[in-house]
Amino acid sequence: MKIQQVLATLLAALILAGCSAGSSGSPSSATQPPAQAASQAPEAANANTPAPAKDIEISFTWWGDTRRNEIYGAVCDDFEAANPGIKVIREPAAFGEYWDKLSTRIAGGNAPDVMGIHANFGSDLATRGVLADLQPYIDSGIFEVDGIEDSLIQSSRINGLLCILPQGITIECMYINQTLLDEVGIDLGIDYKNNNGTFTYASFLEAAKRFTEAAKAKGMDGVYFGAPGGSDNVASLQYWSRTTLGGIDLYKDEGGLGITEDALSKWFALHKELIDIGAAADAATSLEDASAPLEDKLFTRGKVLISSTSANQYSQYQAQMTDSELYLLPFPEAEDGSSYNALVASHFAISNQADDAHKEAAAKFLNHFFNRESAVSIFKLEQGVPINSKLADIVAKSLDPLSAYVIGFVNDYTAKGARFWVYPPAGSNEFTQLLSTAAQSVSYGQSAPEEAAKSLYSEAEAAFAKIN
Repeated sequence: MKIQQVLATLLAALILAGCSAGSSGSPSSATQPPAQAASQAPEAANANTPAPAKDIEISFTWWGDTRRNEIYGAVCDDFEAANPGIKVIREPAAFGEYWDKLSTRIAGGNAPDVMGIHANFGSDLATRGVLADLQPYIDSGIFEVDGIEDSLIQSSRINGLLCILPQGITIECMYINQTLLDEVGIDLGIDYKNNNGTFTYASFLEAAKRFTEAAKAKGMDGVYFGAPGGSDNVASLQYWSRTTLGGIDLYKDEGGLGITEDALSKWFALHKELIDIGAAADAATSLEDASAPLEDKLFTRGKVLISSTSANQYSQYQAQMTDSELYLLPFPEAEDGSSYNALVASHFAISNQADDAHKEAAAKFLNHFFNRESAVSIFKLEQGVPINSKLADIVAKSLDPLSAYVIGFVNDYTAKGARFWVYPPAGSNEFTQLLSTAAQSVSYGQSAPEEAAKSLYSEAEAAFAKIN
């Protein structure tokens, strides 16, 4: 699912949470998202009397289906067996229902002790004081970081505050169909089979031209090289911003755009050139392909050499494309060789509305979840690759070769300094909608890249200014 689709779904769920007052299973009386409602929660919520050191109960809530509920429940059982003084009250919910319930509980000053948090709301929740600072638990040794790359910890911070930790990580990357490449008969000169190297954006364009010419020479009509993510794809644009602007993210930490108008113009121009030379599908074909089910997508049908999605979907794609040999490779790097690989994850957080005893018990739970082999062996790849790379390597030995390949790929690039994006600030959903409109305008030939970029940048800055 594209990140803009996820964000739109979450926002819709949170807006619904403001329809009427009711119980924890009913919409909240507030019309704002959970974090905003939390700012109105009673101050007494932080002044609860500390619970005794033993026989404490902590609430744990997450979203997911029956299979995930069973996995998380087994992890809770494993934790309770190792920590007999702490009981975990499990509160799973379906995806849409989850945000409604969370909104209500935060508004009432009774947020779950441990909660699943989507990165798109982490920034808002953190700045409003809903999420507890996790650094003290690292400093005290309650949460262990041996085996966790420091880049994961540091890039999880929101305005300097460490208040969310990734349940599991993956990397947005490109998929390449080796079988189709062999059929066309050219060599890209990259040792992606061993996770060595990738394109620059310039070499990507040159390779696209060579592939397109070779495919046409063989009479392979309707076959495309592909693009480094769609021009309306926020994740792909994040890479472009970091790579072309020397590490500057699409968004600023304090809100608003980090990317420049000129970088947006060049982004649109790159995709227009790929369409013009026949290396990428035309606008109408791409729009139809975006809504097609996995089995009917151009890439899945062997009509596109390179596609973009997250690494953890590799097994799903390879299982669908049984006649094709697929490999993963990172998005293009900078011309000077700098790499800006980015991590993607859903996260866990601890409620700042809980008392100290419940926070400490919650921190022990997260430590068990992330740093105990028994728990990680249950969790496996449910939410991506475990963040403890030592345990991930152990788990990989018990998994099928496809899953083990994904773990190796993600761990390799995490060790090379991959980090999270600047978390989307308030107003990012409107930017996503504006980006889609501008990208389509260029793709359909209605606007020149520089015109679309100027309009997008101006409208986005105005939208962010209203919020801030």
